[in-house]
Amino acid sequence: MPIGQNGKYVQPEVQVIEVAGKKLDHGKGPYVAPPKKSGTSLLATPKPMPVNDYFAYLPGMSFFGVAYNEDVPKLLSDSRWYFSLFGLGGFALAGFLLKKDRNFKLTCFITLSLLPTATLTLATGGDDIPVIAFMVLSAVLLYRDKALLAGLSMGFAMSLKFTAWLMFAVVVYTILRKYSTRNAIKFFAGTFVVLMPILIAGIYDNVYGFVTNAIRFPLGLSGTSSPADSALPGHLITSHFPHYKGVILLFLIALFLIACIAFAAKYPPTDIYSMLFAVSFVMTAAILLAPNTRFGYLNYPVDLAAVAVAILLDSKGTNNVPDSVLPPQVLSSV
Repeated sequence: MPIGQNGKYVQPEVQVIEVAGKKLDHGKGPYVAPPKKSGTSLLATPKPMPVNDYFAYLPGMSFFGVAYNEDVPKLLSDSRWYFSLFGLGGFALAGFLLKKDRNFKLTCFITLSLLPTATLTLATGGDDIPVIAFMVLSAVLLYRDKALLAGLSMGFAMSLKFTAWLMFAVVVYTILRKYSTRNAIKFFAGTFVVLMPILIAGIYDNVYGFVTNAIRFPLGLSGTSSPADSALPGHLITSHFPHYKGVILLFLIALFLIACIAFAAKYPPTDIYSMLFAVSFVMTAAILLAPNTRFGYLNYPVDLAAVAVAILLDSKGTNNVPDSVLPPQVLSSV
């Protein structure tokens, strides 16, 4: 279906983001929530809403829907244009920053843009692509010792979806262990100077709406079933015990933490490429164990693993990488 025309091949989240963008254009926040009684805890289960009323993103994502208004030609009002622009632009910039020749950079760009099913994602939805692009760009900027710019890129990614916060956690772990205090301060400063104003502006007047939409709904605790229901382990387990969602969620979180701690103990990240392999593992574990998930989210670990290989090849090669950094199967395949 051509971009810019409504039709059955558009994923619902495109329209959700466009509605949020229209609200932003009118000075309103992106979140809607059922009325909350005075004194009710933020943890209280809200009344269910229609599934497309939920904005399961962070406030920054609404910027991609701003063009959806009467003053913009219909062809250009489709938010998928802007997902593509920022996503492919981020991949191109990340490739440009690598050290090797033009053919290598072009190969990296094509790999990120085409091979991990990005084309289908961009055609029907695409909201994950700019998130991945900002994450990739942040990693490459760290690789090129541009900590402040890396932090700015990470801040933009984290203002879009909680998914990027998983990478931030691994980056923090790596930076605090292996990088200078000065670079760590630059990275954190860049991240929070972007992230905090966007978060505060988007949620300060509707914290309950934020919790309901961006936290409870993706975790399956909003009272409304999410369309993210691929048959992966976390969703299957949750579906078999619908009356114990809270307990099952805690169980899945525990499994996730155990897996991450075990991986970090076995393969502690010591540099950018091993950090990216760790991020890829963490995201794969999160996708497999999330109560509401999609196979399409595997774009994240696939792209980040591809970037890890690209950075590995762009640097001095695998001979200088300690065996303890990367799993043997990864080293043997590079």
